[in-house]
Amino acid sequence: MTVGYVGKIGHRLDLDLVCTAARSLPSVKFVFAGPILDAGYRDPLEREPNITLLGDVHYEDVPSLLSTFDVGWVPHRVGEFEIGGDILKTYEYRAAGLPVLTTPVRGAGKRGLVAVQVAEAEDHPRLLATLASNGPRVERDPTPIPVEHTWEAKARRLLTLAGGS
Repeated sequence: MTVGYVGKIGHRLDLDLVCTAARSLPSVKFVFAGPILDAGYRDPLEREPNITLLGDVHYEDVPSLLSTFDVGWVPHRVGEFEIGGDILKTYEYRAAGLPVLTTPVRGAGKRGLVAVQVAEAEDHPRLLATLASNGPRVERDPTPIPVEHTWEAKARRLLTLAGGS
């Protein structure tokens, strides 16, 4: 099973959670795609043999990358460094049909998205182990994203608010 994360790697990422999950699940592959913003994160992540750091991935290559993941992961710190109240990664992962596991950061689980599990950090290794026990690949969930969360709907709303049609 491959657990994947696409985004900036830095202070928002719960490094303890990531390393604990990797150590407790040696047969699970963890893939991180994105620039490392905090140099202190590189060594601990590189020490784990089942963590792969891809570096920055061009946005147009993200859909192809997501097709190699079994689970979209949002292992963010809760409370610290949270900005805004929405996690765009969740929508990207769900658009690819991936089940999502996220920490309970602001906005997580409140958007009516199917196949998004919000759990405390200490529960992530157990939940990932349960998914991995079902075989090497996790079944995708093609349930579409609710229409109110599409870019088209958001653009229409902005145009309406701006007085456009």
